[in-house]
Amino acid sequence: MLGCWSPNGSPGASITNTDTTVRTAAAAAGYPFVSPVTGSVDDSAGALMVTHGPWITAGNTAAYVGADGVHPTDAGHV
Repeated sequence: MLGCWSPNGSPGASITNTDTTVRTAAAAAGYPFVSPVTGSVDDSAGALMVTHGPWITAGNTAAYVGADGVHPTDAGHV
């Protein structure tokens, strides 16, 4: 399962809480989980496998988030 993303690179509490909820649900259902917010990848048992850092940061927002500040660019979709 894929968690939330933060288009501004600075996720608020509602985004991090939802990401955590989806992570918990994925583990309960036996699905692997990837968090764009934290960059963590969990296996199907919910154990952390690797962390690469957040996908969207203040430094790369322009490359991955469209001019509207919400929707991903083509690169963001990739």
